Amino acid sequence: MVIEKEKLPSPLNEFRLQYFPVLTADGEQIRFTQARWNKEIMKRRYYRAYLSPDGKWSQPSTFRAH
Repeated sequence: MVIEKEKLPSPLNEFRLQYFPVLTADGEQIRFTQARWNKEIMKRRYYRAYLSPDGKWSQPSTFRAH
């Protein structure tokens, strides 16, 4: 199995520590995690963006993971 990496277009892939990108089953939403260090504590934020009909991603927005 060959996995091909691809850098996602702007406005995605804008954070320094961004990982675990996941597409929804319909391919119209992407979710990912961003990590930031505050002193010695790593804080995570969860983001999602939506694919428009013209094929462009929306600006990522935060959401709460349960």
